[in-house]
Amino acid sequence: MLLSDLRLALRRLRSEPGYAGITIAGLAVGLACALLLFQYVAYETSFDDFHDDAETLYRLTFTSEQAGEDPTTAANVGHAFGPELAAPLAGVDGVARLHPAIEAIFSDPDEPSRSFQETEVYWADPSFLTLFSFPLVSGDATALGQSGTVLLSESAARRMFGDADPVGRSLTMTARRTTREVQVAAVFADVPATSHLRFEVLLPMADLLQAPMYAESGAGWSWYNFLTYVRLQDNARPAEVEEGLTAGLLRQQDIADASVSLGLQPLRDIHLDTSVETTMGPPAGGASRRSVGVLTLVGIVTLLIALINDVNLSTARATRRSREVGVRKAVGAERRQLVAQFLTESALVNVMAFGLALGLVALAQPAVSEIAGADLSPVAWSLPFWGIAGTVLVVSTLLSGLYPAAVLSSFRPGTALRGGSERGGDGGLRRGLVVVQFGATIVLTVSVLVMDSQLRFVRGLDLGFDLEQVVTVPTPSVRPEGSDFTADVRALRTRLRAIPGVEAVATSHTVPGQGYNMGTSSVRLASADESDTVDGTVTEVDAGFVPLYDIEIVAGDDFPNGETDEELLLASETASRSLGFASPDEIVGTSVVVGGPPRRVVGVFRDLRWTSAHVDQENAFLRLTPAGRQVSIRIQNDAMPETLGAIEAAYTSLFPGNPFRYTFADADYAQLYAADRREARLFTVFAALALGIACLGLFGLAAFTAEERTKEIGIRKVLGASVASLLVLLSSRTLQLVVAAAVVGLPVGWWAVGRWLEAFSDRIVLTPLPFLAAALLVLTLALLTVSVHTVRAATADPIRALRAD
Repeated sequence: MLLSDLRLALRRLRSEPGYAGITIAGLAVGLACALLLFQYVAYETSFDDFHDDAETLYRLTFTSEQAGEDPTTAANVGHAFGPELAAPLAGVDGVARLHPAIEAIFSDPDEPSRSFQETEVYWADPSFLTLFSFPLVSGDATALGQSGTVLLSESAARRMFGDADPVGRSLTMTARRTTREVQVAAVFADVPATSHLRFEVLLPMADLLQAPMYAESGAGWSWYNFLTYVRLQDNARPAEVEEGLTAGLLRQQDIADASVSLGLQPLRDIHLDTSVETTMGPPAGGASRRSVGVLTLVGIVTLLIALINDVNLSTARATRRSREVGVRKAVGAERRQLVAQFLTESALVNVMAFGLALGLVALAQPAVSEIAGADLSPVAWSLPFWGIAGTVLVVSTLLSGLYPAAVLSSFRPGTALRGGSERGGDGGLRRGLVVVQFGATIVLTVSVLVMDSQLRFVRGLDLGFDLEQVVTVPTPSVRPEGSDFTADVRALRTRLRAIPGVEAVATSHTVPGQGYNMGTSSVRLASADESDTVDGTVTEVDAGFVPLYDIEIVAGDDFPNGETDEELLLASETASRSLGFASPDEIVGTSVVVGGPPRRVVGVFRDLRWTSAHVDQENAFLRLTPAGRQVSIRIQNDAMPETLGAIEAAYTSLFPGNPFRYTFADADYAQLYAADRREARLFTVFAALALGIACLGLFGLAAFTAEERTKEIGIRKVLGASVASLLVLLSSRTLQLVVAAAVVGLPVGWWAVGRWLEAFSDRIVLTPLPFLAAALLVLTLALLTVSVHTVRAATADPIRALRAD
């Protein structure tokens, strides 16, 4: 029976190659879109799954809530939080701390000229490698507990030592302005791409904590620049552990009200959870839960549009199959046999489309990986992928086959054999499905237009500083023994300012787009009670930073021009308001505590868009420092290549052994919106394909409608109907359906893009323009699609039309 049904299905496809081609092509593209998007979603949701204890691993978070402000949650805590708060609690099975990435230069003591700059260097507790599943290739995992050791990734070890065994070899390491000799104690496997932590080098945490800033009393509760992870026992309740952590913190800091709390963020949630801030440490993930959910929905909608095409074309052609059904029923065929036959036809179409879709996926995957900024190959043809693909095939077969099978098998044999007027399929349902199709495409089109408008809006925001023609260079890590960092940076500034083509030079610890170099929850007026605090962020800059970036001072003065070590501050307008001042002028001259001793505010700068438009304005401060880790250089527009060469020559002559690296400040800043641009590009590509699939289905329906009304058109032409009137007649139904789709889709689109825009603190105001543009675009494409058949039908010879069957 199955073979017979297959033969009939193949015969049917050969007899109507046009409809078969449209159906298979539409299904194939829809399936390919869905599978590609599901691959991307699988990649983004697979982060940190490879850890053996992923289910019981959590990251410690700190939440602060000030009166009248939304609570903020950050992943950075003090180094005492883990050992003194988490470790003693019942249910906690292990604790590991990381001090986020720094840059370090490693060189061979026997060949100092061979140096390697590493940018992903972490200090870690010995327990780090037991909590997480980062396997060792050679050496001993306990080496992280031994002072003066270093652990390298396979890639880093290969860069430094080639194929030789690095364990036991010595390296000279320069980091944090100090140089020391370390010994390679172990090599670990390269960190998988699906890890939220990215590192090439691990150093013992004990070596870091010997530094004076961390060794002094109370430092473990005030310097919030550590990441802390905990592993819970299988039967532990995370909520109870969080209560214990918060209670311990309140006791330690002698806080009466619960304005602060500690939480546990599941390891698997970290990559997609953009609500938790990190002022230091791993950058935010390439996506968010919102964007992954949106793209999942786009994949489902695209597939449904393709399935609707199949259903519509199958039921539309049902009239032509009424006699076939009548004959088969007359000779004894049961309805279940007919259903089986039509389901076999649907399955054959879906299998053929599925095979074509897999080929399209293989061809398009590199391009999608490039657009998404993610290597999809690890999940591309994995077992989960085939599970999803098989499920999609079965579901698409049933969705596209069950209803047409039910309609076709329901014909009454007597009526069908007499050539009665019983029609195949439900015209009302078919029109409803077309409305759903084009309603969905209108929503997608609106979303694309609004995304583009929002991204253009944030690119055009007044940032409060000027990034044009500014390059940034990191200060040197390798310096002679006993050299003074501040003196070295001053010498570099002096040399650079003497170069023709250099307009200005300044140093800072971070630059716009990199985040602030310190976050604290203890900002207050020096005269205020110690409990009357707000959250704040600090970037340390020299006296040349504000003029170089053209930052506007709205009250008071800029830092003094001369070099000074005096503890001075510039406050932002938002910080001034948060500290209770009605006017920026009022805060000038006051003393403010910003994570340390009181510092005098000499001026107020206009609010800066230092980080992306996703983040609300923060209580920001610029603190004066004589030298920072980043050098900003403004270069004349007409002298860029020559000036860059002179800058490199000056840098390498002053600091031999330090690799010269520079980046353009505006390009660095643009990376803040890289994830948004990737999401918008993916959305645009797949929305366009969804619209194309919908038009392809409409093309098939228009062909069927024109063919079905051939005699009617011939009679109307004989009676004097003009081509224009026939075009209006044949296109009016499409116009009605698209207008109905707009009535359904535009309110949904308004709600959807409104929710998407909520992720931005600075966003566009929604106007009717993108919604009208989306509706007109879809209407135009729909009318152009049906016009191919309507023009052909309206201009055909009426005599031929009257002779048609």
